[in-house]
Order: sequence, then structure tokens, then C-alpha cells
Amino acid sequence: MVRLCFLSTIIFLFVFQPTAVIADLSEKDLIAKFDKAASSIIDKLVRINLKVRTTPPLLFYAPYRNLKQTVIPKKAFSKFNLILEEKLLAYGENKIRLALSRDRFVKTNQKFKAADYIMTPKIALKNQDVTLVFRIIDAKHNETVISETVYIQKVSPQLLTEETNAMSLKEALDDIAEKFASQNPDMKTLYYSSLSTSENGGFSTKFDRFFTRKLVTKIEENIANPLTGKKLKLKRYRGAEKAISEGEYQLQGVTESLGKNFYVFLKLSGFNKSTTPWSGYVRKNSLEPQIAYEDYSSKAELENIQKSDKLGLVNLTLTTSLGDAPTLEFGDKWHLKVKTDKRTWLYCYYIQVDRKVLPIYPNPVTWKNYGGPQLNAQQIITIPRKNVKNGSAINFTTSGPAGFELIKCFATSRDISRDLPEYLLAGREDTTISPIEGDIHKNLSDIFTRYDPNVTEDSIPVTVIKKRFN
Repeated sequence: MVRLCFLSTIIFLFVFQPTAVIADLSEKDLIAKFDKAASSIIDKLVRINLKVRTTPPLLFYAPYRNLKQTVIPKKAFSKFNLILEEKLLAYGENKIRLALSRDRFVKTNQKFKAADYIMTPKIALKNQDVTLVFRIIDAKHNETVISETVYIQKVSPQLLTEETNAMSLKEALDDIAEKFASQNPDMKTLYYSSLSTSENGGFSTKFDRFFTRKLVTKIEENIANPLTGKKLKLKRYRGAEKAISEGEYQLQGVTESLGKNFYVFLKLSGFNKSTTPWSGYVRKNSLEPQIAYEDYSSKAELENIQKSDKLGLVNLTLTTSLGDAPTLEFGDKWHLKVKTDKRTWLYCYYIQVDRKVLPIYPNPVTWKNYGGPQLNAQQIITIPRKNVKNGSAINFTTSGPAGFELIKCFATSRDISRDLPEYLLAGREDTTISPIEGDIHKNLSDIFTRYDPNVTEDSIPVTVIKKRFN
């Protein structure tokens, strides 16, 4: 498991010889995947660099930068990185200069400051399948120029498990609460939201909500002192991360169902400080059956639709007024926020619990008042778009049934409105928006890729519940 206790900064330049990779040479397919990715990255980078400079560019690889949590254990992540690093060194010799830092905080690193390009990974784990997306940005313009994806299917359970002795629910709660309470005696207020299932999945399961409720209560018990009258205020938050002050802390985390256990990663952040994260495994057989064995088939179907997210060259950013992966209650009012770093055309859809697809952008207001789905570079919009007359916000309202849903958006490099089937363009010819029935949710990516191979996709997982979990 990842502890985020990183090694001191290590810089590799091409003046050094490549080191041996700590990998089982029998895993030829695994090594071949990273070999292909490294070759592609170097080839693309060399071609792009020739347009702006004649000297070999400096590529700074920061595997831990902005990595809030890793949903694969440290040993697996390290192994993958070592393979990729060796291949980058081999293919990049005399073509690029490579710098590597294992430090999470690299902004003060001189090589980072001098870099022409910066590469960071994004990691997702779903049912023993690992996806790594390596994004390379132009440091001068802060613009994505390369996106390379490595899919690793059916990763060995041994590689995905670092602790063979999984805890019971009670043992895990006691251990976490004691650690966080003892390390942060100044804690007066704890902000928390429901945990989510993996960094890229983002759905909130029954286990996530149950575990969150039990954990914050246990932390409260550990902080409280009847003799001194000390108490802990628990405050649930939704939306953007809280701006906290002294004595206030924020709890975040992710989980993943792995065989007979749940993997849990938690971090507690205070004012100008971070507590050492906690990670471990909770046995499913220590939970109530309805909690431990929730039907994940619906969630898995939507997670599969997310696999093509963020693979294009447009930096498409999605969030909602209630967070990046909201857990919505019946009656909640909210809106979507969208930003792109390049001129693009935007198309968004809401995949409901019943798998009907609701086109939410462009919509009748878009066609009537904004001329269509075009967005300018760095433009931020809300969906639904604000009222043209008075600028007031217009919101979505959540209704039943409860379950897992998904917002899926496509940013195209050209206007494909005339190419798309009419049923995907709500409101262009009339003022009504009707759900699309059938299995269209499974084919959306294929449809958009057909008309624009350079399309960029992104999505927001939505969990709908009847009432708040606390």
C-alpha cells in the first residue's frame, strides 16, 4: 500500500547508464506494454520539439506530483515506474534529456523549473485492471501535448496486495481513529465527505458511506475528553475542498473492492500540515452482508465507459457545484462546471440509473442564446447555462430512483453538430429534451470518435441516495 512517504529526490540524466529493472523477465507482456508506451512518448516528443527548438528537450518525470492517492499498492506502482523509466532512458538516449524526481513536492527543484516538458501519471484500478495515463504538458504554455495510456489487465493479486493480514472492521476503525486522534491533538473540527471507490471510478458505495459514518464517530470518541470538556465538531461538506484554519482538519479517502477484502486509503489534512496517511485492508466477512456484498454490476458498467476519459489533447475539466464525484440526495440542486484549455465544441450527456441518456448540452438555451456548443480556450461555463437576461444560475434537481449515474462529456476539435445523429442534439429543432432509450450509452464514445478521432472525453460519477448517510 502506498504510504506517500516518498524517497528523497533522485534525478536521473542521460549522463548515467540505465539501471536494471526490478521485474520478472517472464512477464514479457507487461514489459512490452511499457516498452511500446516509452517508444511512442519519445517519438512524439521529438517530433513536437523539432517545431520549437533544435536542442534535445528536458523532460521532467514527476510520478508523485499531484498524486493525491494511489489506488494500487506502492510495490506495484514502483515496479511499473521502474520498467517505464528504463525504457524512457533507452529510447531517449541522445534524443532527449530526462530528469526524474520521486519527491511529491517538486516545484522548487531546479530541473523542474528548467524543464521543457513535464510528465505525470494518472492511475485507476478496476477489478484487477490497472490503467495508467501519462500526460505530458508543455511547461512554457501549460498545455497538454501528449497523452499515452497503458492498460494492464488482470494484474496478479499478489502484486495488488501488500498486507496478507486484513483487519476486521472494528480493528481498522480503532487503528485509524487512534492514529489520527493521537497525531493531531489540536483537532477541534473535522470536515468530511463520503469516501469514493477508486480515484477514477468515483462512485460512493454502501460500504463507503457506512465506513465513513463509523469512522468519523470513532474519531470523535477518541478526541472527546469528559474531564476537560473537549469535543470534536463533525461537519459534512460537499463541493470544493474546504478552506481550513488552525484546529480544523479535512478527511479524504478512497476504497476499492479486492476479492475478500476492501482496500482503504485515507489522508487527514490540517492547517499547513498533513498527517501520515493510513492504508490497509478490511475483511468483507466482518461486515453486515448487505454492506459487504453490494451489487457492483451497475457501477462496473459505468466505470467501463470512463476508460476512454482524458486520452485526448484537450485539457477538459469537469466538476459540479457539489464536488468532483458527488453523492446526491433526492431534491439536491446543483450544476455542472466545464473548462477547456483550447477552442472546442462541447457535447454532454447524463446517463441515468435506468441507462436512458439525457442530452444536457447543447440544449434549447444553448442554441437560442449562445449560438451552439462552441467554447473558447480557458472559458468556464456552467450547465445549465446562466439566464441571459439576469445572469442568475439555473440548476438541475436530483430525483429518484437511487443508484449509480454518470455525466459524460465530449470536447471535439471541430463542429460536428451536422454530422451527429439528431437524437444527440437536443433542442436544436425544438424546445424539448427527451431521454434516449436503448443501449446508446455504450456507443457514445464510438459515435464521437467516428466523426472526430481527436475527441477528448471526460466524465463525472454520480451516486444518488434517498437521504444523507449521517
